[in-house]
Amino acid sequence: MIDIAPLRSADIADVVAIDESCYSEPWSTKVWAAEVAASSRYHVVARLDGAVVGHAGILFVRDVAHVITVAVHPDRHGRGIATTMLLAVVNYARSVGARASALEVRASAYRTQRLYGRLGFVPAGIRRSYYDDAEDAVVMRLNDLNSAQADARLLRVADELAVKQGSPLQASACLSRVADELAVKQGSPL
Repeated sequence: MIDIAPLRSADIADVVAIDESCYSEPWSTKVWAAEVAASSRYHVVARLDGAVVGHAGILFVRDVAHVITVAVHPDRHGRGIATTMLLAVVNYARSVGARASALEVRASAYRTQRLYGRLGFVPAGIRRSYYDDAEDAVVMRLNDLNSAQADARLLRVADELAVKQGSPLQASACLSRVADELAVKQGSPL
């Protein structure tokens, strides 16, 4: 079972190790410490059998939750970890009043773009030469974060994921619990 929890200082070494396996220029321990301390950011880690296997984070700018990082250890791809983390951070953003979400994704990352599309993100533009290797980024937005359509879409994705993982009743309850607990613990960044 995938367990989602807020990123803590004790998790930073694991997160840096994941980043080193995923990115050519990973964030440093110092950058991650600043991320954990920043009130305008919210990060989660995913654990499988107690080990940190992924992380995701958002940056709040006014009423927009900007997805700034999603990474899953390469040995753990295809298990719904990224989807679970994205559901958790998007639901947290909704719980604290964000109205929209945005992100950039590599133009060549079709599988990742499909994942974001399942959650309701749609292409909104291109950032030319956005990445260090000069690859373009596709800007994607989710503008109806607090609508009934978003509720239905996110619950559908959570339910599909739960069925895939063999625990159909667990996903929706888990997402609500995570968003509620985190909003109480951290207060609203908006």
